[in-house]
Amino acid sequence: MLRENQPVKPPKPEYKPHEYTDIRVIQRNLVYIIGIPVKYADENVLKSNEFFGQFGNIKKLVIKNRSMTDQSVSAYITYEKESSAVRCITEVDESLLEGRALKCTFGTTKYCSFFLKNLICQNCECMYLHEIGEKDCALTKEEMCTGKHKLHSFKVINKGRERIGKKKYELSECLFKYKEVKNFRVPEKINFSPK
Repeated sequence: MLRENQPVKPPKPEYKPHEYTDIRVIQRNLVYIIGIPVKYADENVLKSNEFFGQFGNIKKLVIKNRSMTDQSVSAYITYEKESSAVRCITEVDESLLEGRALKCTFGTTKYCSFFLKNLICQNCECMYLHEIGEKDCALTKEEMCTGKHKLHSFKVINKGRERIGKKKYELSECLFKYKEVKNFRVPEKINFSPK
């Protein structure tokens, strides 16, 4: 029985799982990058502080090969915090890596198949959605296929400039490139004299 001053909760909207199977939701801690040169297609390299690790702690990084003829790969980077993803997109979008332009935006995710079937997900590390996301973050498959939209509205600050990578790797390549081959000969006897 309700008391006079007790607020009445509005009824929950009816959940229809079939309406969510073709929906993608913008995930604000997920960054999608295309245009990474193939030679950097290594999880440890991309997670390093010279690359995408400098923007925040990375929970997961997945590298996708685009095609055999293309000399670039794409990557999905899941940061622990949304602020890290925002910083990454702001700094890296439209910047260059070895003369190749990088495109960087928020990534999207889909609803977990277990969630859509109203079952408990068996994967404790599942990265898909297990609750209904915000409507303004939802995109249909058709909207995703057009590819004519950016999933962020941040001001690009490093357009056409090198922003990530190269420093550590160029230095190490340079050191090995010019190293002279000298054999070290162990002395037969070492004398120590006190001062």
